[in-house]
Amino acid sequence: MFNSSTLEAHIALLTANNKYFFANFTFLLVLFLIAFLLTYLFRKEGNLKLFILLLMYHTGLSVFYYFFQPWPPLDTANYYITAITTANMHYLSHVGRDYVSLILYPFVKYTHLSFFSGFMFFNVIGFIGLLFYYITLKVLTGGNDKAGKFLNIVIFLPGLSYWTAPISKESIIFLGITLILYALIKLNKRVVYFSLGCLTIAFIRPHIFVMIIVALLVAMVFCAKTKLIQKLIFIPLLLILMVPAYSLLLQRTELETINLETAQEFVEERGVNWGGGSGVDIQHYNPVFKLFTYLYRPLFVDVHSVPMALASFENLFYLIISLQMLSFKFIKFIKNEKDLFLSFNLLFFLIGAVLMSHTEGNLGTAVRHKTMIMPSLVALFLIYKAKTQPAMVAESKLATAGYKKS
Repeated sequence: MFNSSTLEAHIALLTANNKYFFANFTFLLVLFLIAFLLTYLFRKEGNLKLFILLLMYHTGLSVFYYFFQPWPPLDTANYYITAITTANMHYLSHVGRDYVSLILYPFVKYTHLSFFSGFMFFNVIGFIGLLFYYITLKVLTGGNDKAGKFLNIVIFLPGLSYWTAPISKESIIFLGITLILYALIKLNKRVVYFSLGCLTIAFIRPHIFVMIIVALLVAMVFCAKTKLIQKLIFIPLLLILMVPAYSLLLQRTELETINLETAQEFVEERGVNWGGGSGVDIQHYNPVFKLFTYLYRPLFVDVHSVPMALASFENLFYLIISLQMLSFKFIKFIKNEKDLFLSFNLLFFLIGAVLMSHTEGNLGTAVRHKTMIMPSLVALFLIYKAKTQPAMVAESKLATAGYKKS
């Protein structure tokens, strides 16, 4: 893949800032002080010891990813090299990859951020996403001991931490999605969190931004019982947001316009991206099997490496909780609750799963991209169990009363 001269240049760029030891040490010290400060500030909404353990666990996976990624690395290195070789940050304006490099740019240029320190920076971004995710679900399942204990285990799922630990789009997107989930608990009071989440996602993966807007619009109009004032404010706002979202989507897909024909061609083109060690030919799969492949593979029959074996165990977990929600009881629960958070997560998960199952033919890519929608599946399962477990329902309703009022 690399000839000797290209390889040497590649490595030289990745190690160029290693000589600035004091600057990087100071950066890492400040970075982790901020991370510990956040765990302390949110201690009343969770468990301080668990947050610290989660930070150590997430950081450990980031270090593992850094040292055991194929060398020279491709995706993670490209973001860093783009940042260090770009003369002016104004050149980093292309939707997607460029905005990851744009985040790195000021640190690489002005604080001499090393490649390893860049990993730690994105590691903390991913950790903050996990922090908001935990707090959100802790509030919505509060009072249910079984759900709380289950949440303490789920938050350590290796896939959530491993794919949000390196320099990547996943770290940023995951934080954006969890900020939106956190905002949905009290949308009227957390518009800033919602806006930050949307902004974070829009410039990296505008198609996910469009999915979020559509899911929230449908939930507000047809599914959830929301206050009239909330609808009058947020429905027009979401419709207005569709304009820049459409523009960003055109730029990302490099299409002149989006209609049924161009969308179908784009999906078909993306659907043939199978190949390599984890490639799967999905062209001739029926829609149901495409969906199953995207959501629950690799399973054990696909394993040819340790990471795929770990992913198989995690996919088995997702399959088990999915089967438990394939019931009239779950549908009745969603229908009766008429809750904005639940309706949004169900719609976002379904839209994402169906659309991406037709474009993801590489299991390695699918495992990473699933970090965008699987948190919604887990949230639905946890809240469903918290509110339907007979022994704990009364406590759970009392603990979430404040959320209901908002």
